[in-house]
Amino acid sequence: MAEFRFEFQIKGLEQLKTQPARFEKAYQEAGKEAMVQATAVLARAIVLRFERPAAGLPPAINTGLLRNSVAWRIPRVDGRTIEGGVGTNIAYALPMEFGSRPHWPPRAAIEFWVKRKLRVPAQQAGAVAFLIARKIARRGTAPRRIFALGLEDAKPRMTEIFSRLPKLILEKMDAAA
Repeated sequence: MAEFRFEFQIKGLEQLKTQPARFEKAYQEAGKEAMVQATAVLARAIVLRFERPAAGLPPAINTGLLRNSVAWRIPRVDGRTIEGGVGTNIAYALPMEFGSRPHWPPRAAIEFWVKRKLRVPAQQAGAVAFLIARKIARRGTAPRRIFALGLEDAKPRMTEIFSRLPKLILEKMDAAA
């Protein structure tokens, strides 16, 4: 799974630590809630980027398998660290994201793509697929940066979510009182 980290620092939390036990519980609960919201926002932004990738590139969708595999994971809380993640378990996600060095791609996959995306008749698909495979064997593939662009799209909303964290912590501390 490809991994992107989004780190943030919230200033002013020291002022909230007047009651350590309540603070810790409230921090973990509020942080987990914020992380769930932020990772959901990020996953949605990435999925949307498959439909509108970088300028000049067509939608990065063939079967929709990679797009549909994008998921966020349940946040993990460990003391003051709250980790969330968005990713995929599809093997070709990394070459799609970062590009690939020259190699001979699987012929069947290229032929399927040629028939589906280029709408080439079956009797000509093998020849067209060979030409595309040969180009990939010579030049590799360009990076699509769908996850990175999705992260850029989501950063303002994620920052907004995390900027409300101190207030959410105070609300949870008051509710626990």
